Amino acid sequence: GELNGLEATKAIREEEDRRARDRDREGNRNGKEFSRSVVVAMTGRSLEADEKEAMEAGCSVFMTKPLNLDKVRELAESALHSEIISIQ
Repeated sequence: GELNGLEATKAIREEEDRRARDRDREGNRNGKEFSRSVVVAMTGRSLEADEKEAMEAGCSVFMTKPLNLDKVRELAESALHSEIISIQ
């Protein structure tokens, strides 16, 4: 079936948690680090309840429209672990 954004985020986090448990059970023999996906909640509403619900679902960041390019740059740099020279 079709999922809304919060349901999809919960499903992503559940799968990541399952993989982390499997990795821990196997003793992380492959030596790979486990990292979580960056999930951005984006909405036209800026209600505290919306932000709380998004964060409880597992979102990494809550952003409201219209977008703030400085915040988008900061998020992208954090996710990519490198500096972005220009966003136009």
